[in-house]
Amino acid sequence: MSPESEKKRIADFFSGEYAVMVAFGFAVMYLWNWLMPALFGFREITFLQAFAMVLLAKILFGGFHGHHGRDREHSFFPRRSRDDGKLPDDVRGKRKEFALFWREEGREAFERYCERTENKTGSSHE
Repeated sequence: MSPESEKKRIADFFSGEYAVMVAFGFAVMYLWNWLMPALFGFREITFLQAFAMVLLAKILFGGFHGHHGRDREHSFFPRRSRDDGKLPDDVRGKRKEFALFWREEGREAFERYCERTENKTGSSHE
């Protein structure tokens, strides 16, 4: 990765992620200061306290998603496999070949199957 693209990626992260977090910080601050003192008698909070609440909520409830380039197997909650054990063992070891087969020949094979079943039943499914 070139230094220019690395700088752009860092600038995009700071302009995007932090802008959203700052906006949520202000939203939390205004909503808290509008509702909580009137409803529950709590004190008003500052922007830094609201920002810390947003950060804490993101850590506790949202996590830090968007680990671009990280392997899903090593994440806290790894994503389950797409097939969930439905593929036969001999096919499971050849996932790329299996996907390539379905991309290249799957539609035609399915259409041939539909034609065969229509010919057997003598009815159209359309």
